[in-house]
Amino acid sequence: MNKVELLAPAGSYESFLGAIHAGADAVYLGGVKYGARAFAENFDEETLCRAIYYAHLFDRKVYLTLNTLMKQSELNEVEAFLTPFYHAGLDGVIVQDLGLLSFLKRTFPLLELHISTQMAVTGPCSVRMLKNEGAVRIVPARELSLKEIELLKKEGLEIETFIHGAMCYSYSGQCFFSSFLGGRSGNRGKCAQSCRLPYQVNLAEKENGKSKKEEYPLSLKDMCSIELIPELIRAGIDSFKIEGRMKRPEYVAGVTAIYRKYIDLCYENNLQKIKVEKKDWEALKSLYIRTDIQDGYYKRHNGKEMVTIHKPSYSGIDEDFAATIYEKYVKQPLKAEVSGFVTLKKGQPAALQLMFKDCVVYLEGNVVDSAQKRPVLREDVEKQLNKTGNTDFVFSFLEIDMDEDIFIPLKALNELRRQAFEQLEYQLKESVEKVRKDSLIEKKSEYLEAKDLKGQTDHLKNQDRTEKVNGIEVDNRDEKVNRVEADNRDEKVNGIEVDNKDEKVNGIKEGNRVEKAHHIEIVNEKKRLHVLVSTLPQYKVALKNPLVDRIYVFSDLL
Repeated sequence: MNKVELLAPAGSYESFLGAIHAGADAVYLGGVKYGARAFAENFDEETLCRAIYYAHLFDRKVYLTLNTLMKQSELNEVEAFLTPFYHAGLDGVIVQDLGLLSFLKRTFPLLELHISTQMAVTGPCSVRMLKNEGAVRIVPARELSLKEIELLKKEGLEIETFIHGAMCYSYSGQCFFSSFLGGRSGNRGKCAQSCRLPYQVNLAEKENGKSKKEEYPLSLKDMCSIELIPELIRAGIDSFKIEGRMKRPEYVAGVTAIYRKYIDLCYENNLQKIKVEKKDWEALKSLYIRTDIQDGYYKRHNGKEMVTIHKPSYSGIDEDFAATIYEKYVKQPLKAEVSGFVTLKKGQPAALQLMFKDCVVYLEGNVVDSAQKRPVLREDVEKQLNKTGNTDFVFSFLEIDMDEDIFIPLKALNELRRQAFEQLEYQLKESVEKVRKDSLIEKKSEYLEAKDLKGQTDHLKNQDRTEKVNGIEVDNRDEKVNRVEADNRDEKVNGIEVDNKDEKVNGIKEGNRVEKAHHIEIVNEKKRLHVLVSTLPQYKVALKNPLVDRIYVFSDLL
C-alpha cells in the first residue's frame, strides 16, 4: 500500500518552508497569474523555481494552481508563463478550465494534470471523461460522502480530498455571490468572502423588541477530520489536502506537523482508530479555527450543525504558540544529506568528491605541499569542509584520505568546498531541465511531423499496378492518375479552389454529372495527391490522409 500524501498550502515562501519542514509530502501554491487566490502573496518566477528545487532536494513535490476559469487571451499566454516552471521540474498543475486542460496535455507532456475541486466532479462518468483528457488526479466536489468517493476511486485515478480548513457554502466552490455583489469573482481568484458577512434573517420570534437580528447563515464552520484519518486511508484516498493559502506560515506549519504525526501513527497502528491527544486538539483550535469545527461531508449530507450562525470570525491565534512554531519549522533550515570523499596527497591536487542521489561531483583544487612549520591536521580539514551553512547540504558521511605532515591553505579548502557544492546544485538543476526541455522538443517534433505533408508521396511505389495508400485506392501507373491540367486562373467548385482550363476540371466537362459516387478519384501531379470526392464519407477519409495535398469536391457537400 502506498502511503497517503500530505498536501499543504503555501501562499508565501515562508509558508512553503514551514510546510516542507513540518513534514508535508507536497505543497500546492500559486504564481502571479491564474490562481484562485489572487490576493495571496504568491510566488514570482525566481521564488517558485527556487521552491521547486528545494522541495526536490527532500523528495517532496510542488503543484501549481492554475484553477481559475480562463479567458482566450490568457490561454494564449499560459505557455510562456508555465515554461520556466516546467523546465525547473514542476510536478503538477491543478486545473479548473477544460480548455486549459486540453492545452496542457498537448503542450507539456511530463506535467501531471490534477482536476480542481472547482470543476465539481461528483460521479464516475466525469472521472472517466477526464481520464481520457489526460488527468491523473481528481479533487472531487467537497460535498461527496465517503461512499461516493470510493466509487470515484474505482475508476483508476488518484483521489485527493480536503481534510482541514475553511469550507465554502456554495457547491464545491462554484460561487457567484461575491461576483454579483461586488464584481469580485471567486472563479477568477478574487472572492470577497461575502458568505462570511452578517445578514438579517426573518425570525418568527422577536428578540429585545426587534423583529430581525443579524446572523451568519452562510458561514460554515472549519473542517477538521483528523480522527477520520484511518477511514479515509482505507477508502483509498491518495492525498490529504489542507486548506489555507491565505493564512500565516505558523498555521501551515502547525497544522501540517500535527497531521503528519497522526498519519504516521495511523500506519504504525495498522490503520486502526487513533486517539488525538488533548494538547494537539488545543493546538489545532488555536490555529485559525472559525468558532468551532466539524468533519465535513464524509458522513453527513447537510446539517445546521455545520454553520457557525452567531460568530463567523476566527478565534485568533495564540501568539506565543505561533512564535514557537515559527522558530521550529520556518526559521530553522532543512539540510539535504550528502556523502563526501576528500584526498590530500603530497605533490598532488587536493580532490573532493560529493555524492547525492544520482549526482556525483569531482573537483580538484590546490596542490598539497609538505609542511614547513605546523602541518594541517585531520581535524582542521574536517572543520573546514563541514562549514556548509550557506548551502542546502550537510555531510552525513565524510571520508578523509590524507598524508602526514602536509600543508594546504585553509582558504583553499574552503574554496574547494564552495565550488564543489555549487557544481552539485548546478548538476541537480541541469539534469531536470534537460529532461524537460527534451520532452518539449520531442512533443513539438511530433506535432510538426503530423502537420508536414511534404514528401509524403514517396510512399507510393513506382509499380504498374493499383494499390492502397492509407485506405485510399490509387492507380499509380506511370506515376499518373487523371493528371490535372495546368491553368492560369482559379475558380471555386462548391467552395473548393480548383484548377480550371477550357471549362474543364480534371477532365470533367462543365455540366456533366460525376458518375463515380462511391469511390475516390485521385490525381497525382508532381507527386502531390489531389483527391476528387463526391460524398461526405469520401471527404472525411481524404481529410485524415496525410498524403493528400488538395481535395476537389463535385457535389453539394459544403
